Amino acid sequence: MKRPAYRSVWIEILLRATHDGADVMFGGKRIRLEPGQFTTGTNVISESTGVPRGTVVRILETFKNEHQIEQRTDRQCSMITVLKWKEYQESEQRNEQRVNNERATNEQRVNTKQECNNEKNERMEEPDSEATIVAHTPKDIAKKFFEDELSQNEAITALVEKGISPEQARSEILKFISYWTEPERSGKRQRWEREPTFEIGRRLATWMSRVKTQQTSIKPSQQWQVI
Repeated sequence: MKRPAYRSVWIEILLRATHDGADVMFGGKRIRLEPGQFTTGTNVISESTGVPRGTVVRILETFKNEHQIEQRTDRQCSMITVLKWKEYQESEQRNEQRVNNERATNEQRVNTKQECNNEKNERMEEPDSEATIVAHTPKDIAKKFFEDELSQNEAITALVEKGISPEQARSEILKFISYWTEPERSGKRQRWEREPTFEIGRRLATWMSRVKTQQTSIKPSQQWQVI
């Protein structure tokens, strides 16, 4: 392998050797080449590799002496047989299988790691139904109320259950929401967000208690001046 001419000729032999066999004329008759065999000439190898013909002849002789090839010659060409062709192919297949197995194993490791990470992330994102639910702050509950129509409908239903007509309950809830979601001049915050604390249940109860004691026509701004 350290001698370029030998390496070039050896690679040429391996490249020319048939893999599946072929029908050729040799010795005046048609024969079937076995895998690892091919017909050629020293001039052909010389032209293909750039190695002088005389050197090709010496190299082929060396390969025969080292039991790397067999060479039979007729009047027109030579038939070269790579003696360990089958072993070379089996070794290559084993190496290829090993590489494929390693690739599959590495991919499986990556996929398994990714699946574990995904499962871990899902466990972090999805609350356990049996786990203790972390309580939200009063302002979190208020924010949800002002943004969630379902929460608003639940409040209307609760007022109706206390004897308030559905029309009045809906009207007062809308007034309550309209008043407390009024934005400040800068537009950055709403009225309820400026309060240090905001418990939606207590604020609603206070609102409705004033509705009962005062005329419902009083504006929300007047109602809340004394709170």
